[in-house]
Amino acid sequence: MNMQITTYLKEKLTEVGTGGFEKLADDTGVKVSFIRKFFYGNRPDPRVKTVQPLLDHFQKLDCVQNAPMAATKTKKEAA
Repeated sequence: MNMQITTYLKEKLTEVGTGGFEKLADDTGVKVSFIRKFFYGNRPDPRVKTVQPLLDHFQKLDCVQNAPMAATKTKKEAA
């Protein structure tokens, strides 16, 4: 990943939307108040320990979403 972690997370939070912050908090264990503050710029330099569960969550989703595409490419290349 060639972008800053905070930029990546803000892009992913934008995709989730503010309506999904509660579920994201439940899924990651990160307080919804932190997620909102970070999203709106009130936590410009958070601790790694705080954002790591969010980063892990989004990277896992990225891997799952990209896995079918990789499998399809492999099948096409084999043919």
